[in-house]
Amino acid sequence: MLIKITPFDTLFFRDGKPFNMGDETWTDGIFPPYPSVFYGALRTLYFANHIDEFKKVNTEEDPTKNLKIKNIFYRIHGCNFYPIPLDLVEIKSKKQTNTPEKEYGKEYEREYEVVNLKISEQKIISSKDEKLNMLYYDDEVMGLDDGVISKGDLHEYLAGKLENATAEKISDNIKKESKISIKKDRLKGNSEDGKLYRLDLLRLVDFDICVEFEGIDIPDRGYLKIGGENKAAYYMRIDKYPGISSKLKDGKFKLYINTPAIFKKGWLPEWVDSNTYEGNFKGINLKLITAAVGRYNLIGGFSMKDKNGLPYPKPMRRAVPAGSVYYFETDEKDMDKIVNTFNGVSISEFDTSKEGFGICYV
Repeated sequence: MLIKITPFDTLFFRDGKPFNMGDETWTDGIFPPYPSVFYGALRTLYFANHIDEFKKVNTEEDPTKNLKIKNIFYRIHGCNFYPIPLDLVEIKSKKQTNTPEKEYGKEYEREYEVVNLKISEQKIISSKDEKLNMLYYDDEVMGLDDGVISKGDLHEYLAGKLENATAEKISDNIKKESKISIKKDRLKGNSEDGKLYRLDLLRLVDFDICVEFEGIDIPDRGYLKIGGENKAAYYMRIDKYPGISSKLKDGKFKLYINTPAIFKKGWLPEWVDSNTYEGNFKGINLKLITAAVGRYNLIGGFSMKDKNGLPYPKPMRRAVPAGSVYYFETDEKDMDKIVNTFNGVSISEFDTSKEGFGICYV
């Protein structure tokens, strides 16, 4: 089932860092939210429609235990967008300098020219053995923070046909609205001394979030709560779009990470050897050539309830950010097998794949 989520109001999503009211006055937010946010929102929506089954949460009889998020993308100005691959970068000399003031209700069509990094024969210089190739470009370049590219450009990119493209930035389609709040004593209803804090709320402008999932049944349209302040959003079922399909050749391919991926070995999947950078995934022999990996995300959150019926914090883990790219070569002759093995599949570890982490495409 594929749904489109449209917020009614501003949203706020916490990052993974702890926040102690009284010690700090500003709480940091993130956007886009991590896949676990939608996983939790869908479970909550299910139990809101089946309240008599809530007692089964996190048990063997949990009716949402088969819930699995299969895809997440963004619909901006009516077009589908995905996180920009991190080997697509801006040329500094061509960096866009015009920054029009945002006004709610007005659209600014801002585009950024990006180019594809090249693979050098020169190896990366590090304290470890030099086994990975360097990525470079002829001009001075820089990454495009919170960039997204269209589905069509992503398809061309994965097919190896994209040398340059135009990208957008998520932040150009969001309006920030600051809010000052104070913590209240839930029993007395009084505000607490020294607990004043400020946060930046986000208002999405012509921006919807699309989530594909399986494993539970929900109404075709309705309302759900999402984000740190449980803001209401409208969702509706939409027709599925054709998937991202690729035709690979030459025994080399890029593995693009669409959603943050959590690996036991940090930036490297468990099935890739840390010394030789060779590995095997579901019977396919692979060798890592190089990678474009961004700064890690901190993934935490809360579970619905423990054995005592109370919410509890999940372990804090580092994740490879969305848009990270791994270059592989293989001796596999059937390249369609690689497409079928990786495309739209989660490679995240620690039992986080069902939550939508680590969805990849080739």
